[in-house]
Amino acid sequence: ASSSSGSSRRAGGTWRRSRWPEWRWCGRVTEGVRRGRGERRPQAHNKKYMQTHFKDLQKRFRKNMPYAEVLLWKRIKNKQLGVKFRRQYVVKNRIIDFYSPEINLGVEVDGFVHFLDEQKRSKELESDKKLLEVYKIKILRVYNTNVKEDIDLVLERILEEIKKCQTC
Repeated sequence: ASSSSGSSRRAGGTWRRSRWPEWRWCGRVTEGVRRGRGERRPQAHNKKYMQTHFKDLQKRFRKNMPYAEVLLWKRIKNKQLGVKFRRQYVVKNRIIDFYSPEINLGVEVDGFVHFLDEQKRSKELESDKKLLEVYKIKILRVYNTNVKEDIDLVLERILEEIKKCQTC
């Protein structure tokens, strides 16, 4: 299919078939061009934090979770700790392994990769501080090996943080 107004379309989009028999443009539109009916920008679940270009990455991470994250997820999903957690939650330009929007608590499971480069590690910790300052999100970091070896201790630590966050 060819575009009747080819100059207003930019590379990066595609023609897709909608529910109706006609084709419509799904992609980027240059500035100053009006959108017609049915051509709306995709809405994020949480407009405040979510960015739509992370959705594919989010899905990939959910489907290919490391073993330690799977173990932890089985123990914290469905409000087993009293609060709801979400997996692979996007906040600005970062994906948090587990996040509870009720109490603004994020849980990061760190594997050995996080300790190879000290500069990268300090950057992550700086990012955690920024999340706390800007979005009031507290990040709790737990180690992969701790989750695999003694998950009950990790769950106790998470419960302590939940109680702290609920009193705040």
